[in-house]
Amino acid sequence: MRKIMLILSMMGGMALSGHAQEGLESLTQLIHQFATAGDRQDVAALDKLLHADYRVVWNNAAEGKLTVLNREVYLNMVREKKIGGDQRTVSIESVELSAGGNALVKTSIKGKQADFQSLFSLVQGKDGDWLLVQDQVYMRTR
Repeated sequence: MRKIMLILSMMGGMALSGHAQEGLESLTQLIHQFATAGDRQDVAALDKLLHADYRVVWNNAAEGKLTVLNREVYLNMVREKKIGGDQRTVSIESVELSAGGNALVKTSIKGKQADFQSLFSLVQGKDGDWLLVQDQVYMRTR
C-alpha cells in the first residue's frame, strides 16, 4: 500500500511540474508579446495583454522621482508614439508562480534607445489566460 501511495504521490508531483512548466511558458510568451507590441507601438495588441487595472511604476532613483501611469495613460502614450518604437531583446531572469493565479517575472530588456529592468506582476484570469497588472521598471537611456 505504501508503494502505491508513493507512486501516486510522485505522479501528482510530475503533473504539477508539467502544469507549472506550462505556466512558465505562457508567462514567458506573454512578456515577449508585450515587448514586441511595445516595439511596434501596437496598442490593439497591448490592450489584450493588460489587466483593466494595469499600471507602470517607474522609479527614477537618480532624480528621486517616482512616476505611476495607469493603463489609459500608458496606452495613450504608446498611441501618440511618446514611448515604444525601439527594437529590443528580452531576457527572462526569473519567473515565480504563486498561489491564487499570481506570478512575478523579472526581466532585462535591451534596446537601441534604452535598457530596462522590469519586475512584472501578472494575474491569471477565469479563462486561464495571464494578464499584466503592473510593470515596475527601471530605465536607463543610452
